[in-house]
Amino acid sequence: GTHDCWAQATVWDAPRVRSLPDRVHLLTGPEATTVHIPHLDAAVHGCAHRCDVRGQRPLCDLRADPDVAVNIGVAHGSLDRGDVEDSALFSSAEIEATGMDYVALGHWHTWQEIPCGEVTAVIPGSIEVPGFGQWESGSAALVTLGEGRARVERLQVGSLAARVLTLDAGDLSGTE
Repeated sequence: GTHDCWAQATVWDAPRVRSLPDRVHLLTGPEATTVHIPHLDAAVHGCAHRCDVRGQRPLCDLRADPDVAVNIGVAHGSLDRGDVEDSALFSSAEIEATGMDYVALGHWHTWQEIPCGEVTAVIPGSIEVPGFGQWESGSAALVTLGEGRARVERLQVGSLAARVLTLDAGDLSGTE
């Protein structure tokens, strides 16, 4: 993500991270990475979000593996709508070109389903109210894969609520 992006000499290269069990896989480095999960006949494909690198296209090198039943893409960035300036952008066409069954996206703090032809892509947003002018209750995506097109259900998981209040302090006589 933006605040835990990948760079050669960061927390991702620390001894504690290097000693994680073999079942933990990190999608690190500047190149696309694929992790095969044989017992699920699945593969997860992604690129690490790189620190301070402008012009990243996090999906352009990701392609589904035709030898597995389920392909999942993972990316961090913004949908290129023409009105957003960001260090990592992707288009609906790039998502569709991956050929994935599902693409899990991150960066924006509110739920967004992105139309991409045969590929299902969702930004689930934050699990709690993030602020930044976005006050929807937090959500998570429950994704069902393996039988036909991926199905995504939005789960409301946030426990916080936020409201904007306007107060007239004109009648107050002092700071107390």
